[in-house]
Amino acid sequence: MERVLRWVTIVTICLICPVGGAQGKKATPEERAQAEALYEEGVGLQETDRLDEAAERFRAAIEIDEQLKALPPAERTWVFVSASSCGTYAGLAVGFSLLGRSDVRLVGVSPDVDTEEIEQVTQDLCQGTAALLGTTDALPPDLLISTDEYIGDGYGIPTEGSTEATSLLARTEGVLLDPVYTAKTAAGMLDWARKNKVPQGDRLVLWHTGGYPSAFV
Repeated sequence: MERVLRWVTIVTICLICPVGGAQGKKATPEERAQAEALYEEGVGLQETDRLDEAAERFRAAIEIDEQLKALPPAERTWVFVSASSCGTYAGLAVGFSLLGRSDVRLVGVSPDVDTEEIEQVTQDLCQGTAALLGTTDALPPDLLISTDEYIGDGYGIPTEGSTEATSLLARTEGVLLDPVYTAKTAAGMLDWARKNKVPQGDRLVLWHTGGYPSAFV
């Protein structure tokens, strides 16, 4: 099974940089105000924080785009990322869309919520993030793929797959996964590779969102 890891690029984003400008159609003041209102009216501060998170992760998409350009070409790149509050998922989606990365597929692996909630929250966050960045460009139709197949018995409860993924990446790559988010994300990525859901010749990327301290609890 270790041969699966030959396909994998592991990316850890530890530094969140300030949001820069984006190219695209400029949002009107009315559209910008409407986007901000999605998170400030009726849903509270938590949703506003998610919007800020998504806007920051747009910058992270630029960073990984530079890394991918330095690697051998691949027909498609499948980025597996945890999707719960969906701020990271949405920010990466807007970023890759504005960068014109039609070869990227973002697989959001849920540790707790169903795909219907992921898709709705992500759509709202993408609209708000795009407006804050000054663009109204639509996302590519094939960019976002979400799955809730790796939740297991619930949030924070390890599964057989997440336990195996944690052991495998620690033993072969020296990469620590946290049991709540990245372990289940990695479990989904490995399962897709083994079931040939990702075509041969494509690239797999595991987006590691941190959470190291919980690995030692």
